[in-house]
Amino acid sequence: MALCCGIHHVLADDNHTVAVLRCTAQCDGKILDMNYVLVFPHSVGKITEAGELWSDQGALGEFSTKASISPIRRDRARIAILRASFLP
Repeated sequence: MALCCGIHHVLADDNHTVAVLRCTAQCDGKILDMNYVLVFPHSVGKITEAGELWSDQGALGEFSTKASISPIRRDRARIAILRASFLP
């Protein structure tokens, strides 16, 4: 699976960090190209949870199904997105 993500904006306050990103992915001849948001509530400088919202949940689900991406593979892709988005 080829995956590329780019950060458009990062917003933060004392309780949350929000990143707006654009992601493109290709797997088994299927292509995904859409915006999404990662939300990280945090407390005392530590992330307490993480959430994501894709601009078209239906298209994301269809891509995952048609590209035969297992739940474990989706989780690994999410981890790769996080690393690509926030690590230098």
